[in-house]
Amino acid sequence: ILAKFKSKGSLNLHLWTNCDRKSMSPTTFKSQLYTHTGERPFACILCDRKFIQANLLTVHLRMHKMEKLYLCSTCGMSFYSSGALWVPSCNHTGEWPHLCKFCGKKYITSGKLAGYLRCHTGERPYSRLCCDKSFHTKSALNIHMRTHTGEKPFKCKCHKAFSERSNMKVHLRSHDKS
Repeated sequence: ILAKFKSKGSLNLHLWTNCDRKSMSPTTFKSQLYTHTGERPFACILCDRKFIQANLLTVHLRMHKMEKLYLCSTCGMSFYSSGALWVPSCNHTGEWPHLCKFCGKKYITSGKLAGYLRCHTGERPYSRLCCDKSFHTKSALNIHMRTHTGEKPFKCKCHKAFSERSNMKVHLRSHDKS
């Protein structure tokens, strides 16, 4: 991947030859490069997960330690990252500002709406060369890729492992029953 650097006044814009994204931050630029190359240089020492940014690894490590540092002042729910904190706060006010123009379904974030809109348009921009499947969202592609790699990043204390968080949640209910 070739990167171009253009000067715009006193700001340096980092541009990608195969991507529409622009960045003024070298850190963001590097993360975007990792997205294209597939490189994930920040590895968890407790499991086999890897990340494109050090801060994502930090949040992930909090999950291992069950360290929820961010507290919602409205409902008392706690979260691993500050980014997750504002989403339920929006729910408390009843605000769902992003509306699907096809069916009226409402979303809290524009990113979630964008992924959902692809269900209506049929657009499936996320694919890999190893198989002919494509997906509406990047997260759906990542989940599918685990079928090829055998990765099971969600581990229970009983040592069972799962490729999807939802499957682990179902499994955890079996522990609650006993």
